[in-house]
Amino acid sequence: MVDPSHAVRARLVADLRDEGLIVVEAETHGGALAVIAHAEAIVVDVMLPDLRGPDVVVSLRAAAPSALLVVFTNAAEYRRHCLLRGADFFLDKSREFERLISTITGTARPR
Repeated sequence: MVDPSHAVRARLVADLRDEGLIVVEAETHGGALAVIAHAEAIVVDVMLPDLRGPDVVVSLRAAAPSALLVVFTNAAEYRRHCLLRGADFFLDKSREFERLISTITGTARPR
């Protein structure tokens, strides 16, 4: 779970752990790179303090090519670019908060 907001991370981490998932947190791109080597799924906001936009997707996809990569952000303007650069899903924090669990557990459809 990579998000600069502690409140967002806390809520999502709690929800994901309630589903029995092991969750590692980071608040920056650099922090994510340090912990995603064996990740099965990555949830990331593309508005990080140290990297922004589709560049986040490109970097994380290169670091963890087989991981499910879910962009979870309010930056809707990046949807197309993130999906073209390797994101499996792009969810809007404002409208699709509850969809994240089904996306990570594999019951949602890509894109």
